[in-house]
Amino acid sequence: MRRAMLVEPEHFVLEEAPIPGPAPDEVIIKVERCGICGSDVHIYHGVSPIKPPVVLGHEFSGTIYLKGSAVEGFQIGDRVTAEPGIQCGKCTYCQSGRYNLCINQYTIGARLGHDGAYADYVRVPAGKIIPLPEGMSFEVGAMVEPVACAMHALDVANINSGDAALVIGTGTIGLLIAQAVRMAGADIVVVADLVPQRLALARELGADAAVDVRKIDLVAWAKETYGEGGITHVLDTASVPQTFQQALQIVRRGGRIVNIGVPIKPVEWNPIHLLWEIEITGMNMYTRGNFDEALDAITKGLIQVEPLISASYSLARIEDAYDVVLHDPKRIKVMLTP
Repeated sequence: MRRAMLVEPEHFVLEEAPIPGPAPDEVIIKVERCGICGSDVHIYHGVSPIKPPVVLGHEFSGTIYLKGSAVEGFQIGDRVTAEPGIQCGKCTYCQSGRYNLCINQYTIGARLGHDGAYADYVRVPAGKIIPLPEGMSFEVGAMVEPVACAMHALDVANINSGDAALVIGTGTIGLLIAQAVRMAGADIVVVADLVPQRLALARELGADAAVDVRKIDLVAWAKETYGEGGITHVLDTASVPQTFQQALQIVRRGGRIVNIGVPIKPVEWNPIHLLWEIEITGMNMYTRGNFDEALDAITKGLIQVEPLISASYSLARIEDAYDVVLHDPKRIKVMLTP
């Protein structure tokens, strides 16, 4: 089979490798689609704790090609996606049900020795396999994982009817979260970004307002438009120091800020915010229930993913795919088609 190995930052090598064999409790998936995630890009640039060599790819769908001797409930040819986080099952977090916080956790496609889906085939524990509903395309199936991220964002955001949410960043996750907070009952959903085409798509997907921060001071606009204390939640998918400061200035006293991206630089905050009782939290991945919620939201049309899928490239053209991801901000979700 072929696999795209990131051998050093910003350098893939397409190489031949044996099709992996499954352990008794594993299946081998023939990959049909694999999304390129923002965390993949961090690893690609060498700014992540995860270092090459590694075969990336954790947003994928395909068909079961082989299964281990102990696997039940699945058949060769089943159309599936997967929950890519692998936990120890023994630590206090796993035992309490919050296994997304497992201290020994790793992700398929982010560890040498467990290749991801930038390949023709990927090895997955059977317990992590999720069947695709009948009629769901492989493209949409590969989007279930990022939608699960949006569902877990709802778990920590605690959105209620009457809330007003600002989503900073309109990449894949930002556009999904903007839809998710509306689904959760927010009365007002505002998005902010630098890219006009993404802002326009956010409006098409139901955002009440879309702020181009190249032209508008986001903090001043939020206060002028909704008044002091008007924004109850800020969900920051950009996760850079500037957006963190904007969130602190915009969210109401007693409101909540949720960091959803992967920050790569430290941020500063003023202790006065402690007196304002602002809740600042992050999120990490998801649990299996979030995948069930994601499938339900997609099949009911509450979350639209097709408008986010911008382009697909063969595995042999992975460099072209990354060139688009890095240099064409109009594109949102770029996929590989091994």
